[in-house]
Amino acid sequence: MKYTLTFNEEQLSIMEAALHAFARMQTGQFYIALESVIWDKKLYEKLNKTQQAWIDQLNVHEYTKMHGHTENGNIAWDIYQVLRHQAWLDRGSEPKNTVSDSVHKMGKEELPKIEVIT
Repeated sequence: MKYTLTFNEEQLSIMEAALHAFARMQTGQFYIALESVIWDKKLYEKLNKTQQAWIDQLNVHEYTKMHGHTENGNIAWDIYQVLRHQAWLDRGSEPKNTVSDSVHKMGKEELPKIEVIT
């Protein structure tokens, strides 16, 4: 099945942030996933140090399992990239150093398509 979803620019931004966080969490990058919701720099640094201490407690096998690229994470990353790319196009393709003019597919699913309605 395929679905169509219509959303505005603000909703695009929220979905982009949510998918970015989910994809980062799938690879164990919790501090990056929470970057957009923790505005207190000291709290963010504490979280980063706490995560690192926790990771240091894991054995190699556990660490590898936690930091893997899951298929769900790859699909989320692909959707995030498509949304991010559209936001980049909507801004007039600026700044050029943050998003390329193409999306690199990581997951097994077909990339979603966005139709802009004006």
